[in-house]
Amino acid sequence: MNHRFIPALAAAVFFPASAYAHDLWIEKKGAEYVLQYGHRGGELMPIEAAKLKAVTCVDAKGAKSDFLPGASFQPKAVTFKGTCACLSAFYHGGFFSLTPDGEQNLPKNKVNDAVKSWESREFVKFVDAAAAGAQKPVGEQIEIVPVTNLTKLKEGDKATFKVLVDGAPVAGAAVARDHNPVGETGSAGEIRLKVKAAGLQVIDATVKKRIDSPEADNLVVTATIVFEVPR
Repeated sequence: MNHRFIPALAAAVFFPASAYAHDLWIEKKGAEYVLQYGHRGGELMPIEAAKLKAVTCVDAKGAKSDFLPGASFQPKAVTFKGTCACLSAFYHGGFFSLTPDGEQNLPKNKVNDAVKSWESREFVKFVDAAAAGAQKPVGEQIEIVPVTNLTKLKEGDKATFKVLVDGAPVAGAAVARDHNPVGETGSAGEIRLKVKAAGLQVIDATVKKRIDSPEADNLVVTATIVFEVPR
């Protein structure tokens, strides 16, 4: 079935803010990668092991490895050991329904009088800017790909990013940096952003589409890219 993607900024008008209220990100800390959920620098949320569906390490030659079996789960973090040009994770947030009594983390066929319903999928990747092949797509359902060479970035520079859905550029994706909206992708699926400060960069993009499902009316998908700009 041909589902039409529409801008996520429009989606936000129809869905509660909580659907977009938390971030998923990966940081490199020593020899480990750390996956966290919530607000970076603020409150962290638990990560449910059953919702973490895939973790893929891509090395400098483009070879992929499954890192999920080696994941170490803590209450509010998941750690992985290894060396990757890019580490990508898929977290299935599940189904949400808005009812007259409030929002529930359940599909619409499991609640009474659902006003709106959606499925949430989040894809996050940490990119080692200096690694060969780090700027190539991983092949996730939705992902952000750098167009600009990340190794040359410094504070004050501008960089271009492309949002891909099923491998194709998508216009109208809502883009945010550190959870603050910065605009939408243009007709080529690209957006240009200024590096405001050196250090960890966290950029995400969200789109939604109508689906024909007894569990939800819409699918909301979010991609996040994380990388370091040297201080």
